Parts: sequence; C-alpha cells; structure tokens
Amino acid sequence: MPETGPNGERYDNGRLTAHIEWATPDQDWDIVLLRNGRQVAGSASGGTTQENAVYIDPEPGQYVLRVINWDSPASGTPDWSGNVSFLSPTPAEPGTKEAWNLTCTSPKGAVTDTRQVFVDRGEKYDLGKACGKKKH
Repeated sequence: MPETGPNGERYDNGRLTAHIEWATPDQDWDIVLLRNGRQVAGSASGGTTQENAVYIDPEPGQYVLRVINWDSPASGTPDWSGNVSFLSPTPAEPGTKEAWNLTCTSPKGAVTDTRQVFVDRGEKYDLGKACGKKKH
C-alpha cells in the first residue's frame, strides 16, 4: 500500500537505484547518494565500468548524487553517464528464506572474507562485526 509523505503526497517506491557507467575499467568513479546532507547509499568498487547505489524504501524529497573522480583522467568533460530508476515494493511471500552472499573487502578492494547468510523474509539477522579483524 502506498505511504503518505510529509506533505500528504502518496508514494510507493520500494527501491531507488542511481547508476553510472563509463567505457573502461582503467577509470574509477564512485557515487554517494545524499538526502538532507546525510549519506543514504553509495557505491565504490574498482576494476569495473559502473557503480550502482541502491536505497531501499526512499522517502519523498530531494536527493543529491555526488559523483567522485577516484582514479580517472582529470578532463574538462566527465566521461560517464547515468540514470536514476525506481521500483515498486516486492510483495512479501511468507515463509520464504532468502540467501545472501556477504563479501568483505579491504580499502584497496581486495576480498578479505565471504560467507553465505540465510534469513527468513522479513526477519533480521545480526552479523555482529561481520567484516572486523579476525582473531588468530
């Protein structure tokens, strides 16, 4: 059911996706999605030709997408393009288990740990310090 925003407007957005792409993995752009000056989503991965910042159940209002030149030639014209898309919420299916792959990466992008997580739809699972330093 659509929800009502602060000014009485109706909205029913289940997910906002901000997407940018460029031609070669030799470049590296990152994105940060802001609402009221606070980060609500972001994407920063190297060795790719795209970034996707996903925000679940976005509220109505103004958002700012900050595109960061992490490691690309400093030219006068940005060489990326992008778009923002919205999806309606996915209807819940009771009793469904969802499988997720959790991947931890270092600040340089190296994978440091991976694990599978199974969660009943609509439930929460506390991973604690999922990507913290391991004890030896």
